[in-house]
Amino acid sequence: MKTRFKLLFAALGTISFFPSAMAATWTGASSGSWATSGNWTGTAPDNITPQSIVFDATSTANLTQTLNASYTVTGITVGSPTGAVTVNNGTGTNALTIGASGIDLSAATQNLTVSGSNVTIGAEQNWNVQTGRTLNVGSSGGTITLSNKLTKTGTGTFTLGGAGATTLTGAGVLEINGGTFTNNMQAGSGSTGRSGATTLTS
Repeated sequence: MKTRFKLLFAALGTISFFPSAMAATWTGASSGSWATSGNWTGTAPDNITPQSIVFDATSTANLTQTLNASYTVTGITVGSPTGAVTVNNGTGTNALTIGASGIDLSAATQNLTVSGSNVTIGAEQNWNVQTGRTLNVGSSGGTITLSNKLTKTGTGTFTLGGAGATTLTGAGVLEINGGTFTNNMQAGSGSTGRSGATTLTS
């Protein structure tokens, strides 16, 4: 009996109890809230297991969304939604933490704006923006925390900051490795500039 128990325990020990990240694809069928399960196909974001957020050809409604809570995602991919995508932080201090998959606009037909959010770069990652597309992060306020290395790739445009009071903080490195970089974290813009040991390179 003991032998059987040991064999069963050994077999169970080979099973992973941590499911791999799954994709949550936005449809916007019900509203503009990330918290509404009816707006997603696949597994809606739940902050238990971080998901990859996808905007594709099925993303046809409410393409301006609101974070009604803080979320951690493995990454964000924009393909061919029916319009430009905007993610707002909603009320309070909601934050969006982006994992190692980064932001992928390498095959995007639409632009992506992360507006008014507190954004944390949760791991070393790439943000890939293809020709003719624009990624705008921090366009209307919030804090962008960069504690890792963030590399912008692709020949499209990456705009950092904007009319709102956005702050870039952290001891990470932002490397521009292609395309156009519009740095609104300058004196005289609405953004409040850099703090800490954040480094910009190109």
